[in-house]
Amino acid sequence: MMDKDQFLMELYEEAYEIGISDEQMGKLKEIANEDDSFNRAMVAKILVNSESEEGEEILLKLTHDKDSLVRAEACDSLCIGETMETYERLRKLSEKDRVGLVRGYATISLSDISEGLNMQSDTIKFLESKLDVEKVVFVRINLYTALYKMGKREYLKQLVQLLDAPRYQNRGAVANSLGEILDETNEEEILKILLEHKKTEKSYLVVSIIENVIKEYEEYSDEIKNKKGM
Repeated sequence: MMDKDQFLMELYEEAYEIGISDEQMGKLKEIANEDDSFNRAMVAKILVNSESEEGEEILLKLTHDKDSLVRAEACDSLCIGETMETYERLRKLSEKDRVGLVRGYATISLSDISEGLNMQSDTIKFLESKLDVEKVVFVRINLYTALYKMGKREYLKQLVQLLDAPRYQNRGAVANSLGEILDETNEEEILKILLEHKKTEKSYLVVSIIENVIKEYEEYSDEIKNKKGM
């Protein structure tokens, strides 16, 4: 019989391609209620591939976890959320959770699900009000990213300024965010920003993120061109 660690690792690698079966969902629900916080975090990571109400319910429960990493992973995966219950929970966590990592991931997922719930206008107002009080750089990165994704293009400038943040983790988060918003409408501007920053960036990790963002976008662009027969 496969042990839990092996089950989680294999499902983590396969779920994006093949989804999650009812039997696997039952096992994930069991593990989500057990003591191992690393395994609970893995359950949250895997459930981003869920298309069922049960997956969303497990993630909602994990947003109440005592371990902040589990809460953060659950918030991150709740970008799949489709209910007002999830929206309200993410909104609360983006404002009230004591850990910046959780607030940051809750912010992005809140913006991701707002359109499907016809809550974009309210969400923009809420996130802009948070800019007045939020001090943690990682959360501000996610606020600027979320607002840009919802059409507030003026926040690109503030996001790019944080490429000069003192902590390399935050500079890496900005590079990832720029990759997230990169598309054919802004590719010239954002690719230029990334390539310019790469010349002066001292952290190998941040340089690797920038290179990966550019490579993935080039592969995506080639794929689109091939589909169009260009």
